[in-house]
Amino acid sequence: MTMRHVLGYMRPQCRETLRLHYYEGRSAADVGRELDTTTRYAEKLIHNCLKRAREIYISLTGAKR
Repeated sequence: MTMRHVLGYMRPQCRETLRLHYYEGRSAADVGRELDTTTRYAEKLIHNCLKRAREIYISLTGAKR
């Protein structure tokens, strides 16, 4: 299973947040500017979206935590 498959189950905002941060290597401050929000909220989005990606991966694969 690829990350692309997992991202397909996520909301567009989470996909964009994770793409900016992990694929493009942008900082939380950069992500916040790109999404027109604060750095603190961008940090929260990154954390929550990554947590959601893990949950989706586990539910799809049955992997243990």
